[in-house]
Amino acid sequence: MSVVVLSACGKKENTTPTDATNTNGEATAPQAEELVVQDGDTVAVKYVWALENWEVFDTNIIEEAEKAGTYNELRPYEPLAFGVGQGNMIPGFEKWVIGMKIWETKTINIASVDGYGAIRDDMIQTIPVSEFEEAEIDWQAWEIWEKYTFGRVQGTVTNKTDEAVTIDFNHFLAGKDLVFTVTLEDITR
Repeated sequence: MSVVVLSACGKKENTTPTDATNTNGEATAPQAEELVVQDGDTVAVKYVWALENWEVFDTNIIEEAEKAGTYNELRPYEPLAFGVGQGNMIPGFEKWVIGMKIWETKTINIASVDGYGAIRDDMIQTIPVSEFEEAEIDWQAWEIWEKYTFGRVQGTVTNKTDEAVTIDFNHFLAGKDLVFTVTLEDITR
């Protein structure tokens, strides 16, 4: 599409909308083709991450962290950058970011199956205390509902008796529906 502009000498000249002046001769910014997120793009987003009851779990927006009582002075509050389709984010999050435009904000609901999955019974193990004693692990100091690291995995102690300790190795957000409010800040192809 061309715009016809009369120049000062009265001649017509054809210009495109990406020229640096509008039809009134005022300076304008070049118009770029509006980008939308596609698989393979690198994006940067600001987000508020909450549980389905809107309890804020995490955010990279300092004002929201202060409001929710989750502010951490050691954390950098800056946009989260990630490659779409590289599997670094939960599937439901990536699915909803595809198609967004710069500065667009969405509130997205992610069912547990598209987040950290359903709670799996096979990830809950009851281990005889004799195994901990053989490995010289002080299982008696463990508190119920506390998280502990076992090798390279984390687990939550859900029960303990003199005979056995039950540990849940599911992700602590497994079985939970999540809500994100996301603002797209940048797209890189």
